[in-house]
Amino acid sequence: MAEIRLEKVTRRYERINAVASVSMTVRDGELLSLLGPSGCGKTTLLRLIAGFEQVNEGRIVIGSRTVSSRDSHVEAEKRNVGVVFQTYALWPHMTVAGNVGYPLKVAGVDKTQRRKRIDEALDTVGLSGMGKRRPADLSGGQRQRVPWPGVWS
Repeated sequence: MAEIRLEKVTRRYERINAVASVSMTVRDGELLSLLGPSGCGKTTLLRLIAGFEQVNEGRIVIGSRTVSSRDSHVEAEKRNVGVVFQTYALWPHMTVAGNVGYPLKVAGVDKTQRRKRIDEALDTVGLSGMGKRRPADLSGGQRQRVPWPGVWS
C-alpha cells in the first residue's frame, strides 16, 4: 500500500458540501476507520479516494501521484484502490471468481495471472474454495467480503 494524502479536499453537490476541506494522511501500512453519523461524508470520502468521484477543490495524492484535483482525475481502475461497500454490488449471474476477476479481465490481465490474483484475493478474505459459487449461495457476511474491484498487488 502507498501513503494516501488528502489536502483540503472538498466535494459539493450543487450547494451542499458533502465533504468540506478535509485534510489527512494515511501512512503506508496504517489502518484507518471513518466513524460518524449518517450523511456526514464518510462514503463520499471513500468514493473520492477510490476515484468514483472527482474533487471540486483540493487534491488527493496516492504515493507521489496526484490522482484527483480540480483539473485532473485518474480513473478508478488505474488507482489500485479497493473499496468494500456496506451494501455489496455483485453481479448475480457471475460466480464469485467472475465478480472478482471481471475488472482484471477488462484491464487485459492474462488468464493465468488473473486466476492467481483471484485465488490470492479470495484467500486473503477467507473465501478460499468459494470462487465457483454464485452470490446467492453466500451468506451476507461472505458477500460483503467478496473483493472488489479485484485489483490486488
